[in-house]
Amino acid sequence: MGRLTLVVLGLVAALRSAVAQDRPDIILVLVDDLDLGSMEALPGIRSLVADRGATLSNAFVSLSLCCPSRVTFLTGAYAHNTGVYGNRAPDGGYAGFRRFGDDRTIAVALHDGGYRTGLFGKFLNGYPLRDDPKRVPPGWDTWVAAARGDFYGNYNYTLNIDGTLRTFGHQPADYLTDVLSDHVVKFLERGGDQPVFVWIAPTAPHGPATPAPRHEGAFAGAQAPRTPNFAEADRSDKRPAVWSRAPMDDRAIAATDALHRKRLASMLAVQDLIARVIEVQTARGRMERTYLVFASDNGFHLGAHGMARGKEQAWEEDLRIPAYVRGPGIAPGTDVSALIVNTDFAPTFAEWGGVAAPSCADGSSFAPWLRGETLPWRDAFLIEKATQVAQEPEGDEPVAIERPGFVGVRTTRYKFIAHQDGSFELYDLVFDPYELQNVYAPDLPIVQALTARLRALERCAGDACRDAERAPAE
Repeated sequence: MGRLTLVVLGLVAALRSAVAQDRPDIILVLVDDLDLGSMEALPGIRSLVADRGATLSNAFVSLSLCCPSRVTFLTGAYAHNTGVYGNRAPDGGYAGFRRFGDDRTIAVALHDGGYRTGLFGKFLNGYPLRDDPKRVPPGWDTWVAAARGDFYGNYNYTLNIDGTLRTFGHQPADYLTDVLSDHVVKFLERGGDQPVFVWIAPTAPHGPATPAPRHEGAFAGAQAPRTPNFAEADRSDKRPAVWSRAPMDDRAIAATDALHRKRLASMLAVQDLIARVIEVQTARGRMERTYLVFASDNGFHLGAHGMARGKEQAWEEDLRIPAYVRGPGIAPGTDVSALIVNTDFAPTFAEWGGVAAPSCADGSSFAPWLRGETLPWRDAFLIEKATQVAQEPEGDEPVAIERPGFVGVRTTRYKFIAHQDGSFELYDLVFDPYELQNVYAPDLPIVQALTARLRALERCAGDACRDAERAPAE
């Protein structure tokens, strides 16, 4: 290699470093199964992020289940394009993502663009694979990922720390959210001028929703939100799998309230984590150049339509997510009412980082909305859930239980769902935001129009998705 070549390579490296240093830090706190309704009881998180920046007041996921949604956050792609529909093989989990390609992520794009990257917490269900228990996926410089054990319970778990497995016990110092917080702080304090991309994924408030010892009993007396559809008794307009369930009795309601209290308490350690991140970034002189994003991987229902707890439904409680952003150029108190979907987060991070979004992305950057700009945007998005076969215990042997899926479209006004069991749902969300009355009738003009939108969306990819999501020309 000649002297001139070495000089040129040195100049290129220096230029790349200078460009990278001018880019913002990007920090995502992605919690697990947090419903939007709970945020009213968590003003501390809202004050740390939303009040200092923007609320995405119409933020949704397309498929309300952990692994498929997280893959969409990573790639910007709908589940029908990633092939990840569930939490386990063969139709999902980390094994499904490996088949799709775990190098097709925003982490790889930012890493290759000059970012120092780190993941802390829950990655994907089914990680790691048995035949590769120490694998660190491409694109991550620092890797502190839940590998096995009871990490949902926040104790007695094992972390993969940069390829080394370390087991934690049941002492207060082992509480997972706090352990992740310590690792994040070390990563940030490592300093340097290189921008960072940080993916922080505590398991709160996923069940069993174990609070940190210091937060036990913090929400005594709290109740799950008593929305108009809470413990709904008359569900005759819903599909058979819903109306055939027994109504919630006092005991079920009490259990739901108890879980709600634990979920809220478990989020207080996440609030502490966010506060520490802000403190460290402020001390580093980087907070004014940091985009801090808070979101959930999916929503969660607590008593909606008489179903005590869960997700995977097409209802607003399951699809809507809390989502807040603070950072450069975002005026405090900004409200973004545009329909934001989890397909949009990877393209947004890419715009902030000055890199190309993953080529598989179906979404768009919402960064202009945060700056107060308006642009042509979707008025609809796809709702998905494939048929899944789960092994559930029955007597001494597990049996295969089929859970029928659905596809649907959610617009700024309507929600239309076509279930694989042959039933349909249609809600006018302007007049019926809690989806109390299914008004589906096959001869309604709106059903025909929404069916056409659904057909355009359910197998779309890339630009075809973006075109299909926008209102048809008159």
